[in-house]
Amino acid sequence: MTEAEVIWIDIEASGLEMASYPIEVGFASNTGSLRESFLIDPDTVPQGVDWTFWSTAAEGIHKIPREQLAGQLSVYEAAERLNSLLRGCRVLSDAQDFDRRWLDRLHAAAGVDPTYEVIGLSGWCLENRQNAWAWWLLRKGREVPHRALPDCDLALQLGRECEFWD
Repeated sequence: MTEAEVIWIDIEASGLEMASYPIEVGFASNTGSLRESFLIDPDTVPQGVDWTFWSTAAEGIHKIPREQLAGQLSVYEAAERLNSLLRGCRVLSDAQDFDRRWLDRLHAAAGVDPTYEVIGLSGWCLENRQNAWAWWLLRKGREVPHRALPDCDLALQLGRECEFWD
């Protein structure tokens, strides 16, 4: 990631409860150099790891049925892919506490430590002397797709409109 490059990450999960886990990860950079999303098969966790929780309310929002996850990336492949593409990067999130928890669950299940850092929009704005409220106010009037990559696209577009980045 170059100094002017910003990478946004978004996670869709099996729910918002503590037992929830990531089912889709998306990330994209403001420069367009990085743009990817993938689904994660929860049935690939090692024996003894419980990734069975499923919220039908969450499914109603992100529109990803659990059956669609069969045969997608394993938890190990997902963790390795994130580490490979985001190694050494600080990635932004508008839901840092949730996203970090879900990514921690992914990496723990895979037995692989993350090689990147998730930071919140508010912290990034403080570091870069930007106003996070401007971003949130713009977002309030927008329809959020609730799919990982389109959510990243929206977040980056809002940052452009706030003149946080190009």
